[in-house]
Amino acid sequence: MLYLGKIDYSWNKPQTYLVLVPGLSLLIEKIKSTNLKPFINNDWNNKSVAPNEKSKEFANMCKWHLRGSLIQMACIGAITVYALPLFSLLSLLPICEALYTYSIAMSNPVVIHEYSPSTGQVIRSNGVRMPSIF
Repeated sequence: MLYLGKIDYSWNKPQTYLVLVPGLSLLIEKIKSTNLKPFINNDWNNKSVAPNEKSKEFANMCKWHLRGSLIQMACIGAITVYALPLFSLLSLLPICEALYTYSIAMSNPVVIHEYSPSTGQVIRSNGVRMPSIF
């Protein structure tokens, strides 16, 4: 059974491609974002791995849902041009999803830490402002 809040995004995972389904991807994104937030306030010297993993997972979720929204808009745009005008109403879902993703990504900055494998100390901390598609 697939739990929508535990989807792991990767090119080789089939459940990742649910981000291409209008409406369902928005539902998945809402579930995942509520499971990931609130973030612990990450300062540059924080050595905890848990907030870093949440930040990475949030950044990955935003990337995949932005990619999915763009593909949805491209497909629905093609349908609109070549099919019945009724299908143009579907174009509102990925646009709303892209706006929603952008708003939560911009309101929740993440800090990603790179740790030394031998000592476990923080080598580098990078403040990432989403959205970053690639």
